[in-house]
Amino acid sequence: MTGENTLKKRFLPSNKQYINSCAIIIPMENRITNKINLRPEEEIIQVVRRYFLTLWPNIGLSLLLILVPFFFLFPLFRLGYWGVIIFSFSILSGLLYGIRKIAIWYLNVFVITSKRVIDIDQRGFFDQIISEVPHKKVKDVSCRIKGFWQTIFHYGRIRVKTSLDNLELEFSGVKNPEAVQSTILNVARLKERDENEDGEGVARDEDFSEEESYISDEEFESVEESVREMSEEQLEDIYKATKNRLREIKLGSLDEIK
Repeated sequence: MTGENTLKKRFLPSNKQYINSCAIIIPMENRITNKINLRPEEEIIQVVRRYFLTLWPNIGLSLLLILVPFFFLFPLFRLGYWGVIIFSFSILSGLLYGIRKIAIWYLNVFVITSKRVIDIDQRGFFDQIISEVPHKKVKDVSCRIKGFWQTIFHYGRIRVKTSLDNLELEFSGVKNPEAVQSTILNVARLKERDENEDGEGVARDEDFSEEESYISDEEFESVEESVREMSEEQLEDIYKATKNRLREIKLGSLDEIK
């Protein structure tokens, strides 16, 4: 519980120290929460989408399909019925293409929670792949900025290597990828540290229990002296009671086995 509270204090959006202010971070919508099915005591730390400027070729093509027919408005209308069809088809195609690309961009998200890293890869309206890895399985996180435009606008690719077979998360077009890389690594290290502390706490409890069950020499001598002071009848009663108790324990164990 302490570890979860520490994660909330260090990484939740209320703390600006670990937030990538330049990345495209959208408020934590109920849609995303329902998609990733948050576990008990799990909190969303960061939601990252591709840098919006990576859409410029698609937006440019969409605008081209919408605007070009207006430059040929009169020649197209002279064609009559077919000119109106071409005009309408071009505008409609541009709108649908732009809406599709923006919708896919919006649904493609890289989610960092207090327990997992989740990659929601939306490849079409009816094609979606969701991959996830717990922080304790994160082996390495790398980022790469390659090319002229990526260098100028400072966006690149995030790759999360895991200890699981054939599972590697990759998300491209991330603005300031070093900040996202740092967030994932910091959460993973904090979770690892908390687990180690919990393990040490359990070990200390076990050692403490062993110390409690240990009888000191003084206590043993006191018991021995009390036994010597007992009469034979008292010792015989203790023997019978102990024997009956051992028989009850043995019969109880047999009943459980049956």
